[in-house]
Amino acid sequence: CFPGTRKKVIKKIHSWIDSSLLLNNPHIMWIYGYAGCGKSAIAQVIAEYMSDQKRLAASFFFFRG
Repeated sequence: CFPGTRKKVIKKIHSWIDSSLLLNNPHIMWIYGYAGCGKSAIAQVIAEYMSDQKRLAASFFFFRG
């Protein structure tokens, strides 16, 4: 994401990730929406956050068409 964009969504996801650590079950977040709404950009920011935190995470990007 461009700096300063999608802050509210990213903050909610960070909170969800951090609260998930207290639980002992695996969690999956599915990001969906119309083409061009920023899903991949948000997923990239979250993947970088997880990498910086040295946490195990996975992301899957695909192209349809």
